[in-house]
Amino acid sequence: MLVLRARVPVLRLARNKKLISTLLLATSKCFQVKVYNNSLNSKHIHLLVKSNSLDNLNNFLRVLAGQIAQRITHAVSGKKLKMGFWLKPMWKIAVHWGRDFLNFSYYIF
Repeated sequence: MLVLRARVPVLRLARNKKLISTLLLATSKCFQVKVYNNSLNSKHIHLLVKSNSLDNLNNFLRVLAGQIAQRITHAVSGKKLKMGFWLKPMWKIAVHWGRDFLNFSYYIF
């Protein structure tokens, strides 16, 4: 389970919901990460994902977080923002298949 936390509550704005959904689908296909469940809240995103490779999972997170931040803030290369878009650290927890997986899936739903 992963939680990405933003500094400002802009994730559930109508224009951003579709953007995040599209980026989530494209990035998961690109890095072969299965997204079982997700929840988009005003300041954070919950993801229940599975990856066969730690490298693929790390790349998925790096690209997804970067693309969301760039597209929402309209960031331009070479021009630094006053403050970062995401709060750190990103919260990750390994979920065991079975009861833990079902509990986290219900929590996200």
